[in-house]
Amino acid sequence: MHQSDLRFPLPIGRIAEFIGGTVQGDPQIFIGGVGDPSDPKPEDIVFVWTKPQALLAYASAARAVVTSPQFVQPTKPTIIVPDPRLALAKFLDCLFRETIPSPTISPFAVISPDAQIGQQVCIGSYAVIGSQTVIGDRTIIYPLSYIGNRVTIGQDCRIYPFACLLDDVSLGNRVVIFSGAVVGRPGFGFVWDGQQHRRVPQVGKVVVEDDAEIGANSCVDRATLTKTRIGKGSKLDNLVQIGHNCQVGPMCLIAGQVGLAGSVTLGEGVVVGGQAGIADHITVGPKAQIAARSGLMSNVPEESRWAGFPARPHWEWLRIEASLTRLPELILLSRTLKEKVEQLEKRLAEAQAKKEGGRRGGKGHRRRS
Repeated sequence: MHQSDLRFPLPIGRIAEFIGGTVQGDPQIFIGGVGDPSDPKPEDIVFVWTKPQALLAYASAARAVVTSPQFVQPTKPTIIVPDPRLALAKFLDCLFRETIPSPTISPFAVISPDAQIGQQVCIGSYAVIGSQTVIGDRTIIYPLSYIGNRVTIGQDCRIYPFACLLDDVSLGNRVVIFSGAVVGRPGFGFVWDGQQHRRVPQVGKVVVEDDAEIGANSCVDRATLTKTRIGKGSKLDNLVQIGHNCQVGPMCLIAGQVGLAGSVTLGEGVVVGGQAGIADHITVGPKAQIAARSGLMSNVPEESRWAGFPARPHWEWLRIEASLTRLPELILLSRTLKEKVEQLEKRLAEAQAKKEGGRRGGKGHRRRS
């Protein structure tokens, strides 16, 4: 089924065909929209992937449900798929794709004469394109964005309004830079000269590989001498800070308000939860997971899970957190035990003193006799 075929109303049989599912119930029932499991309309289909969601969906007014086999109920027509979240992503991507502007260059854009502009490129009003910059085919530069000097942008990229690519940044193909992001800011490097903090010039570059995304108001700093790298297919949420010389591997996920200090290395497929911080020169192994609000100060092996501040193996952190709920009880117990020990020590001392006194008295009596 092509994207153009997906227009509501749709029979659930055609939806199942598109998302790769099987229908339980009547495949000719028509659907008028996609709804949220908590409050769908009577003509909606809902996608659910947890037991609570499934209970809500089957009890709601929704006309049909998409879910995995373990949550299926016989009360509504259902499309059964292995991964409902993936099915929802595919379905919404085809139904509600972003409107792409036509390939035009605004007369109000400021473009350096020696910039190289590819085919079918869109450049919006008041965008700035610097000297010796190269922009690939079908890339969209939205209004009010800034592209510096010697920047290379691949094909099919999207640079949203107010995004800023400073000098010597290189983007691969299909890269997305959201509004307010700054890529290529000089790294945060200073040295004390005896009187003040002297900036260490950051003369390296930033490389963002194919299919990566940089979220709104995120910052990726240029390297001191080499390259700061965002790997292929990695996704940065909003308000993420990537320090100079960092190497973010392919297919990483970095949630909002995460901060990576300088020279951090993330292996392939690393996931970092929101508000986590990683100290400088730390290496995180492939497919490791760092929980939200963690403070990571040591290297992490591959495929491990870490949490807490300072971060430690996840199972260890869970035990510590569980013990904290008993802390008032343990403090009271400690005080009680301390009082009992003090009482026992006092009684022991009194008994010892009495015993010593009896010994001295007995020896004196024998001498007098």
